[in-house]
Parts: sequence; C-alpha cells; structure tokens
Amino acid sequence: VESITTDARFPNGLAIEVREREPVGVIEANGRDLPVAGDGTLLPGISTAGLELPAIEATRVEGSATRVDDEALDQARILGAAPGPLRPLVDGASVDDRGAVLELSDGIVLVFGDGSEVVAKWAAAARILADRELGGLSYIDLRAPDRPAVGGASAPPGAL
Repeated sequence: VESITTDARFPNGLAIEVREREPVGVIEANGRDLPVAGDGTLLPGISTAGLELPAIEATRVEGSATRVDDEALDQARILGAAPGPLRPLVDGASVDDRGAVLELSDGIVLVFGDGSEVVAKWAAAARILADRELGGLSYIDLRAPDRPAVGGASAPPGAL
C-alpha cells in the first residue's frame, strides 16, 4: 500500500481511498525475482508469474532491504514514470557509463542518465518514437530532454 486517505461525509459517511504500489520491474535477489515499485520499494509478497516486467539491474540487494537504492532506484523511477502505451515495449533496464539505459523490444536504446526529469524525458522519447519520418533508430539520448539526440536515424524508404 502506498497511501490511504479518508474523507468524512456528513452525517454518517466515510470515503476511503487506497493507493497500491504497482510493480514496474523485477530485480534478482537471493536467487529469485522480486517485483519493484516505481518508488524503489521491493514488493516481495507479489507474484511475478504471468507479469511481463522488465529486469532492473542491481549490483546488490541486502536480504532485509525494503527498497533499492542508487542506480536501481533510478531505473525503478524511470520505469514507474513510463507512459502506459510505452511500458510494454521496455525489455530491460541497466546501467552503463551514460547512466540508466532502457532497451525497447525493437532494439532501440533509451539513454536516461539519472532518474531526474523522467516525465520530460519520457515525453521526448514518445515524440521521437511517434515520428514517422524517422526510421532505423538505434538509440535516443534523453539526458537533456529539451534537446534529445538520436543515433542511426534514417529517412523512411522513398523519402529524399
């Protein structure tokens, strides 16, 4: 559970709203996959069977930990902010010298860097991925979301 809010309704009513933490990825810890929420909270009581969740790369998860940190937290935040239509396209998350990197099912790599400005970075990625004028993308660098860079882009067949 992420939060619970209540609202008393005069004279005898009470509205209760419960917000759950939804898994956005899985992390391998102690030989099993643990779901991770978008805020980095580990969700050990949730089964990952039947869920198509991308793997989150982590160097270490303590046995008693309730949250991931460092690079794994950035990856969880990025996955948690993914727009609904783009979420199923993410195959996995990892970290390299550029920071957090996501790989899409079609092979395009999204370079996010850190976990800041994730909404703006996803908006930039969505605009570029929706552009029918671009073809053959190999990566989108979103570290500066107001000036994203693309690699491997070519004009679609028949365009001059």
